[in-house]
Order: sequence, then structure tokens, then C-alpha cells
Amino acid sequence: EIYNTAVDAQGRTENSLLIDKFDGNIAIGYLSGYTYDEAKGIWTYTFRNGANMFGIANALTDNDAIPAGAAVVQKSTVDYTGLYGRQVKVIYNTEDNSIIYGVFAHESNVVLSTASGMIDSFDDAARTVKIDGTNYKMNAASGAIPVYLMNSGIWTNAGNQLYLDDLAAAQLAQAFTYDLVDNDGDGKIDVAIVTPKTVAQITYVGTDTVTFNNNVGVKNKDDLVMYDGYAQGDWVYFING
Repeated sequence: EIYNTAVDAQGRTENSLLIDKFDGNIAIGYLSGYTYDEAKGIWTYTFRNGANMFGIANALTDNDAIPAGAAVVQKSTVDYTGLYGRQVKVIYNTEDNSIIYGVFAHESNVVLSTASGMIDSFDDAARTVKIDGTNYKMNAASGAIPVYLMNSGIWTNAGNQLYLDDLAAAQLAQAFTYDLVDNDGDGKIDVAIVTPKTVAQITYVGTDTVTFNNNVGVKNKDDLVMYDGYAQGDWVYFING
């Protein structure tokens, strides 16, 4: 990697083309949150490192890891929200926090993307979960795999933290999609990242807006990602993300 050709005694980037010419830096951590300024079209991302984050017990100790307990906050016009909850490498400008050169998954993979209603069974002795007929390995028992809501932190119900085994119990009460994520590169599930959905009907299609029932309301077309040919009367899943 041209941006990481020289390191100090601790293995951190010391001198490179990235630093010398582009005021750049590399940080490894978790994408732990984001906001969006619709008027400016700018995302603000927060990257953190620490213990017990997104299914990993210990703070990251990789070269260029963000110091435990610290955060890196950067802005970008690029949508990196799909990396929420995952271990990432962020390459950014140290002199201008509106310049991110890239955000990449680091030792992290989505084992499976699925939806509510698809869990068949758990085998905690073997540390596997069967989903839609296929077994997937877990890094812990199902009652110890944490569940996070997209951009909202740990998912709780009546004040109690939810775990992977709760998704099977919750699946009839609420519609959602979720990613089962490996966050340490061993191919086993460490965490579930859930995106809730609202079932709504399109009640009106205007020139610039679309109206939905079920408390979704009026949305600008420019803010929606929709399928071709949608029309009044269609039932849809609405995801606020």
C-alpha cells in the first residue's frame, strides 16, 4: 500500500506519500455513528475504538488503531453508512475534516444479510445458527451475540439488551432486515446489525412527493430510493436510513 510504506517502532504510519503530500492519516476502528445534512449533502461520521464494541470484547490493537476510548470525526459527501457497526480503516485528511480519502472494511465481513422470519434454530453447543436451511458459525452462544440497531446503538426492549436469540422471538412482532457480521476476520458471527422496517401503503404520488400512511407521511422523491413503476395503492417496506 503506497500510503503505508514507513512505520515507527510501534508499527504506526510515520512517513508516506499520504502524509507528506496529502496531509493524510490512517485510523482503524468501528463506524459507530453518522448524521446527514440534507441541505449540504454532507455526512458526518464518527469512528471509535474500545472494549465491548460491536461484538468484540477487547479494544483493537492493530497498527493505526484509534486509541481506546477516543473518536475520529470526519465529513464526506460519500455514503459509507452501510459500514455501520463494522471494523473499518478510514483514510482522511488531518488538516481538513471534510476530506475522507476512503473508508474500507478491515478484518470484517458480512456473513449473511437476511430478514425477520428466517431463523430456523440455534445450536449453542456447536455455536451455529440455522437460517433458511443453512448453518452459520457464531463466535459465542446465541444469547451472547449482541444486536445493534442501525445508527442507534445496542437494541433494547423494556430496558433489556437484545441478543441474537431474541431475533427469533421478535421476528413475528416487527419487520426488519439485518446483517450478521464477522468483526475479527475469523468468518464467525460476532454481531447482528438490524434495520427496522415499516409496512406502509402509498396513498398519493405527486410531482415531487410521495405520501405514505402508517405515520410515514410525505416524502420528497429526491430523498427516496424506489423501484420503477411504483404507484398509489402499492404496499411497501419503508426504511428510514
